[in-house]
Amino acid sequence: SKEWGNYDQKETMSAVSKAFELGINYFDTADVYGLGTSEELLSKALGGNRHEAVISTKFGVNWSSSNKDLRAETFYDLSPGRVKEALEESLRRLRIDSVPLYFMHWPDPKTPLQDTLEVLESLISQGKVQYIGLSNFSLKQVKEVNQNLRVSAIQVQHSLIDQDLNTELVDYCELNDINLISYG
Repeated sequence: SKEWGNYDQKETMSAVSKAFELGINYFDTADVYGLGTSEELLSKALGGNRHEAVISTKFGVNWSSSNKDLRAETFYDLSPGRVKEALEESLRRLRIDSVPLYFMHWPDPKTPLQDTLEVLESLISQGKVQYIGLSNFSLKQVKEVNQNLRVSAIQVQHSLIDQDLNTELVDYCELNDINLISYG
């Protein structure tokens, strides 16, 4: 994808392989990154080690692309049908049978949360998803989901530049044994 700038694909994949060799075992991606390309390349870079790695991927940002030269149009979509479709596509691209950690990428105001949670519960019981995570959800939303379906991790934007971390959210995660993963 040109939107991320120029990079050497072989060098990037080699870095992923070397990271695993040196003991890094957690790799985070999303179906929308490169419109599926990131998942495919991560799978190739990890090779047979993909079954030993802890791979998290995200769903809930869908896209439509009418022209290869134009940037894809993205939109939030946590509808039950899309959740199932997104999971099957991610499993195929990652070449795994079960996603270790599956994140809802962003809240979707058009889809009742309970509808999404019921599908996720079903996917967990089928063994296609091991743990659920939330990315970019508010404390109120995290609490709502966690009351219905165990949340194992959340992702929040936090860096040297963006240091506004919600301490109530951090406290809630600590009290409820929810892993906190930062990005950005």
